[in-house]
Amino acid sequence: MQKERKIVEPRAVWLLFVLCWAVYFSAYIAKRNFSAAMTEMIGSGFLPKDRAGLINTVFFVSYAVGQLCNGMLGDRFRPQRLILIGMLLSGACNLAMGTVRASWMMMPLWAANGYALSMLWPPILRIFCDLLLAEDKLRCSINMSTSVAAGTMISYLLCAGEISLWGWRSTFWLAGGWMLLVGAVWAAAF
Repeated sequence: MQKERKIVEPRAVWLLFVLCWAVYFSAYIAKRNFSAAMTEMIGSGFLPKDRAGLINTVFFVSYAVGQLCNGMLGDRFRPQRLILIGMLLSGACNLAMGTVRASWMMMPLWAANGYALSMLWPPILRIFCDLLLAEDKLRCSINMSTSVAAGTMISYLLCAGEISLWGWRSTFWLAGGWMLLVGAVWAAAF
C-alpha cells in the first residue's frame, strides 16, 4: 500500500471500524459453525468422533500457519484484497462443507477455511495502522475484540436454530452465503 492520507473525520473512522468489525464478526460465524454443528454430525452418524477432532485440529494448524504467512503477505500486497480473497474463499469453503457426502472430504475444506480466515486479522490491523491516527488506531483495535465475542455467541445461537429447523448442513450454507455477502459489501465499500 502506498503512503495514504490518514482518515481524520470521525464519521469516516466510524465507518471504517464498522466495516472491519463486520468482517471479523463474520469470520467467527464461519469459524465456529463446525464446532457448533459437530454434535449433530456425530449423532447423525455422518462424522466419526475421532475425525471430528482431527478436522478441528487441522483447521487450527492451518489458521496458525496462515496467520504467519498472511502477516507477511499483508506487508507486500494490498490488505483490502487479502481480506476480500479471505472472505470469498471462506464463503466457498463453507458452502462446500454443506454439500460434502463423505466426512473425509471435510478435512481439506476446513483446512482451507482456516487459511482463508487467517487472511483477515493481519490486514485489518495494517489498515488501521496505515489509515488511522494513533488515538483512533488504538480505540478501533481494542474495540475489535467485541467482534470475537459477538460472532462466537451469534454463531452458536444461529447454528442451534438452523440445525433444529433445517439440519446441520444449513449451518455451512448460511455461513457461506453470509461470508460472500459481507465480502461483496467489503469490495463495494473499499
